[in-house]
Amino acid sequence: MGKVNHKNQRTMIQQIEEIIKRFKLRRKCRKRYLIHQRSFLMLRLQKHGLSVSRIAQIFDLTHATIIHNVCKAEYYEQIEDRLYLSDTAEIRKEIESNPIVRNTNDLVSEILECNTVRRLEKIQRRILRNEYELK
Repeated sequence: MGKVNHKNQRTMIQQIEEIIKRFKLRRKCRKRYLIHQRSFLMLRLQKHGLSVSRIAQIFDLTHATIIHNVCKAEYYEQIEDRLYLSDTAEIRKEIESNPIVRNTNDLVSEILECNTVRRLEKIQRRILRNEYELK
């Protein structure tokens, strides 16, 4: 993995909040493409380690809505649903072109704050996905 300029790097939350604002995803609307885009971002935030309640705050929705949308997004990704993939392609491309990389300090602090096996497993998955810039 190449060198990353941390001065220009945004956090995952900042990146997703910019996308939410640009795509107007906070508005209450049941159009399929908007639901898919919101669900995709919720899933990414959860995979990034945010709690359901924190994601609910970001989207101004209930925790139950977040859980429902994350489950649907996981299902759509698992079956590679064409409509879902098409509706989320632009956002997916933007997120993948601007990857969020954690540094060694993040890894150490996450391990020290870790209090469950599930959280350790999340850290392990992040390491396997090369999300930490290890020196």
